[in-house]
Amino acid sequence: VAQGESWRRQGDRLMMRGDLARAGEEYEAARRMAESLDDMKGLIGALNDVGRVALWRGDVSQAVSSHERAVTLSQQLGDPDLLIDSLTALATAEHQAGSLHEAERRYEEALALAQQRDDRSAEATLRNNLGLVRQAQGEVEQAAQLFRQAMALNQAMGHLASEASNHVNLGMIAEARHDYDAAERE
Repeated sequence: VAQGESWRRQGDRLMMRGDLARAGEEYEAARRMAESLDDMKGLIGALNDVGRVALWRGDVSQAVSSHERAVTLSQQLGDPDLLIDSLTALATAEHQAGSLHEAERRYEEALALAQQRDDRSAEATLRNNLGLVRQAQGEVEQAAQLFRQAMALNQAMGHLASEASNHVNLGMIAEARHDYDAAERE
């Protein structure tokens, strides 16, 4: 198990450096190790890591497949935190694939779990991501409302970088409306 975690940490470092090929190799090694040891939590984490690398590489179908497997295993394990992470990762891949209704459904499922667990950080992320889906669907008012809700949560937690992202999203909506004064304020 320790070796699998070591591979995942090395994969994280390589991702931060932008070395997707080597990061993918490390995550894949961690996945194989976790699978051979029946380490479900490690396997779920590694599958999500493999899926994220695939998404960064533009291989959306591999990303979706990897995250779908992680969701299934998270449900079987009954670990709500892993399920929130896996649903969020799957929804992100589905959003990238253009499957907006599927992404919306997954984000909403993860949001309900995050609210049950009082995980405000996950809730803020999920509200922001749902806003992006709604924006892509042309539901601009709902998107703006979700961005504002995410921003309020991020402000309350002192998550400045996430709050800044919410401001950017609200600014993009204002710009799309040609409300340049509001866009500038965001």
